[in-house]
Amino acid sequence: MPLQNEVSKVLQLIGFTVGEERFAIDISEVHEINRFEHINRIPDLPDHVLGVIDLRGVVIPVINLAEKLGISSQGVTKDTRIIIAGFNGDKIGVLVDSVSEVLRVSNNSLERPPSIIQGVNAEYICGIIRNNNQLIVVLDFSHLFKDYSPSQTREDLIDSDTTLREFGFE
Repeated sequence: MPLQNEVSKVLQLIGFTVGEERFAIDISEVHEINRFEHINRIPDLPDHVLGVIDLRGVVIPVINLAEKLGISSQGVTKDTRIIIAGFNGDKIGVLVDSVSEVLRVSNNSLERPPSIIQGVNAEYICGIIRNNNQLIVVLDFSHLFKDYSPSQTREDLIDSDTTLREFGFE
């Protein structure tokens, strides 16, 4: 029994970088990690939404995490990855500069963010961990991308298709 309690206190995180910053997310939020591939641009999207990719027949939107967080990125390199994460009943791709490792840390090592950053942005920060003398910010993708609603987007597309038919376009 004590062994089960010890196991339940271990967090498994995927570590990644955006620019010079180190981040991590809970491994349970990640479906897969892919190399950068061509992203199909779609006009009039918010700046942080790069476009969509075709992942084995499923169209997935790709978000530029650097743009979303307001930090500078290294640009696309051989290390650039797209983290496929699932939430709100759908999948989303998140562009990061590199994926570094799987971290196994004690639940007790997750520290609260300092009070100065516990404002609006703190809702998507789970905490901060120390690893090899570096600080890693642990993000909660479901809160960071809470404004993403796949069903609403589909309804908007259906409505625009109906409007096109009303004007004689098919």
